[in-house]
Amino acid sequence: MVVTRTGSATYRKQWTFCSDDVAAENKLTSDRKTPRVADNTMTFPCQIGWNWPEAPYGEPGSVARVRTAEELRQRLSDIRVGAQARQIAIAVNVVTPKNHMFSLVLGLGDGSILTYDGRGGDPPYLVSVGNTSKDRVLVSYFYGGQRSELPASHVILEELAVDALVDSIENEHPSSLIRWHGG
Repeated sequence: MVVTRTGSATYRKQWTFCSDDVAAENKLTSDRKTPRVADNTMTFPCQIGWNWPEAPYGEPGSVARVRTAEELRQRLSDIRVGAQARQIAIAVNVVTPKNHMFSLVLGLGDGSILTYDGRGGDPPYLVSVGNTSKDRVLVSYFYGGQRSELPASHVILEELAVDALVDSIENEHPSSLIRWHGG
């Protein structure tokens, strides 16, 4: 049985990856001509953590400190490549200097999921909103080395998810670049 990490809803189903039409749902959001965020802002450094399913928590390389947005983007790219090589999706946890917590799911193939896990783990808890017609399909990923699932309706374009994550870190609150669900 798999239990999700979000809100009060619990999903127990066999997993599947969502289809490519999630890109159409996010087109309006990604077409907005928002300025690219700066790569050397005052809110860094932040800490990132991830756990491959075959590795014990805390294995060297599963925790890193990143000093700039560019370094964060490169680390996330490297982790995505590792996930693709393993043919899995994986959540990367990000903690800002003011203890805001985010998770970014990489390696889904169709995009990514971004969550806001509160400040110090306290509510609100938010998750990205993608193609809401995909609510009955689940995507599977590894969180803390354990399998987890969320509805595919939370998948957004990966570039948009990374931009929203960087924007969130720089502003120390969930980004306005994407739609969020939760509260």
